[in-house]
Amino acid sequence: MISLENISHSYCGKTIFSDYTLHIEKGEKVLLFSQSGTGKTTLMKMILGFVTPDKGKITVDALPLSRSTVRAVRRKISYISQGIDFEKITIRQLIEEISLLSEDFNMNMFKEYSELFNIHSWDKEAGLLSGGEKQRLGLSIGLALCRPILLLDEITSGLDDELKLKVKDIVLKQDKTSLIISHDSVWRDDKRLRKETFANGSN
Repeated sequence: MISLENISHSYCGKTIFSDYTLHIEKGEKVLLFSQSGTGKTTLMKMILGFVTPDKGKITVDALPLSRSTVRAVRRKISYISQGIDFEKITIRQLIEEISLLSEDFNMNMFKEYSELFNIHSWDKEAGLLSGGEKQRLGLSIGLALCRPILLLDEITSGLDDELKLKVKDIVLKQDKTSLIISHDSVWRDDKRLRKETFANGSN
């Protein structure tokens, strides 16, 4: 489903990672962890086509990633990060915009997940939510986009322990291929996840 073959990348003369290879099968859940600053988020942005590796090959759901395929690849992925920045409109207006722009957005699923993640008022301004509220809203939107791949970047960092466990269990029950970056122990201790280290930016 996701294949990275001998990926190398440098930035401002510094090698971020070299000859990195990772294969994730359809439906597999993989936790990628290492120290901060080793390039994990950059790797996710490469899968989305926002960053181009210096060398190597990326394939997503049998599509080799290139300028001609990047839009098709992105339509297969829900990417949720810890630093989500929403417009200064209400949650209701935001969801209405998303439902108009994204054919694969399931409103009933969004309602279900927003309830599970304690998002009860759609009249709040999305841009003024707390960091944890933005994470919960972003995850509700990401799961309601009926896409086969989840890329999750530190999505539980701003949540309390109870919500972290709830989010983890819901994510791992999804019939989706998932790549997760997190320093939270709730992910590292779960045996349903395949753990991949990213030490020194290579494997």
